[in-house]
Amino acid sequence: MHDDTRTPMTKNNGLLLGSGLLLVALLTGCGDKDKQVGSQVLASVNGKEITVLQLNYLLAQQNGLPAAQQKSKQQLLDQLIDQEVLVQKADELKLDRNPNVLQALEFSRRQVLAQAVAAQELNLTGEPADAALKAFYDAHPQRFAQRQIFTLANFLIPAEDISTSAQSALDKATDAEQLRDILKQQGYSFSENHSEVPAEKLPDVLLDKLVTIAPGDIVKLKQGQQVLLIQLEQRTPSPISLEKAKPQLVSLVKQSELREQAEQKMVQLRQAAKVEYRHRFADEAESESKPVTTDTAAQAGTEHLEQGLKGLQ
Repeated sequence: MHDDTRTPMTKNNGLLLGSGLLLVALLTGCGDKDKQVGSQVLASVNGKEITVLQLNYLLAQQNGLPAAQQKSKQQLLDQLIDQEVLVQKADELKLDRNPNVLQALEFSRRQVLAQAVAAQELNLTGEPADAALKAFYDAHPQRFAQRQIFTLANFLIPAEDISTSAQSALDKATDAEQLRDILKQQGYSFSENHSEVPAEKLPDVLLDKLVTIAPGDIVKLKQGQQVLLIQLEQRTPSPISLEKAKPQLVSLVKQSELREQAEQKMVQLRQAAKVEYRHRFADEAESESKPVTTDTAAQAGTEHLEQGLKGLQ
């Protein structure tokens, strides 16, 4: 049994592909016909107009999404109409005076401004050098030269943890059928599914486990009040050459370089600012005696900068 309490990272692309203040840049990706009509009214809700500019903004946010995840113009227009109906209802209920709503609006404004700074301050010109691509390729063999496709059996259990007796029995399971029988014998309810996942789709914490264990072994991940048991059923070698991986490498290296640039910029901004703590909270994950350096404090502030990178990648 291999136990890792960290939750695998999930990717949530949604429509978060850029900052709200990148509207002008985003609109350049729309069709010529829409550009000509400008602020043409597409619909109205109780007299409140919905225009082409609003639709174009949503269309531009879909750039980069797989075709299956993209919505049609009519779907997006209906989404804008639904949003306007809700906004008008919120106005009617005077929710804009609610303290929690006011706080959320202010936070959103600050977040958009912070991301706009990133979009303006951070940029990379040109493509990464071939040497940088080769270095990244060599540094991540499990995702490229030694890439594998993993066949997994996944069991999600609505329990905070597995009992000692159940864990001991699970250590002896060699396939999904045995794992399923053990869970039933131990009285656990669970949901089960099987999947084939390439290495690049797995978070590093899980990939590092799966490349070292044997088929039949189980990785246990705690997810709040649930436990996810991931049993490795099979590994299939599927390497990718440097040449074939180049488009992916270009994107990954750009992201890495932009992230480094964001961290460096955040350090500079923190050093230039006069920051005075009136109260500091102990970090439960670290020793209370560990000092908080400028670098570690700045790293905590790179979230807004990294969000802004989405509009540049």
